[in-house]
Amino acid sequence: MFNSEHRAERKAIRQERQQERNAAWAAANPEKAARWEAAKAQHQQHKSTKQELKEFVTSNHALRSFQNHVHVYPDRIIKVPLLLGEAEGRSIVGVSARVEEVGGISSRSTLTRSVVPGMHGWQKKSDDRKGYVVIDGPDFQWQIEYAPQFDLGGARKFVAAVNTAARAAAPAARPEVSTLAPVDPLEQLRKLAELCDAGIVTDEEFNTKKAQLLA
Repeated sequence: MFNSEHRAERKAIRQERQQERNAAWAAANPEKAARWEAAKAQHQQHKSTKQELKEFVTSNHALRSFQNHVHVYPDRIIKVPLLLGEAEGRSIVGVSARVEEVGGISSRSTLTRSVVPGMHGWQKKSDDRKGYVVIDGPDFQWQIEYAPQFDLGGARKFVAAVNTAARAAAPAARPEVSTLAPVDPLEQLRKLAELCDAGIVTDEEFNTKKAQLLA
């Protein structure tokens, strides 16, 4: 019991002395101390956001997930890094996704001779493709790298799910409603008569328009 209490007391003393040293350093370096506090607050905010998004992913069923890293829902898309990196959650409205691949598959003949006359050596294939799922939003872009040779279509299925959810969440286009007040036919006739008197509109044009307005 004595040892436990003694250790706790010594720990409290060390913490108190450390706080005093920190306060003295902050008083001597106010600008650095302010930047340090801002960085600590930002780190804590990122940590809290990551935890919240992880809990949301755990408790809600995604339409589709990619590499257990990016998850799409009917109203949002969430990126939660497995280890390092920031977590982000965005609205699905205005989002689009695509697959990009670089590199290719090449083959070369080995120097091994075939025992059958006229036959060439075995063909050795080399696959150096790299794939990327690119997710574009109104104010962000994510790129997730994957290996096409091991993907088995998962990237393209995820891209299709993102684009489908984005289309479904897009606000429906409202038909334009004219705000112009209806024009009085008599007022139109009066203006046409003035144009006719000025020689801008012919008598024939005036009579044709007049018949249309009075019909």
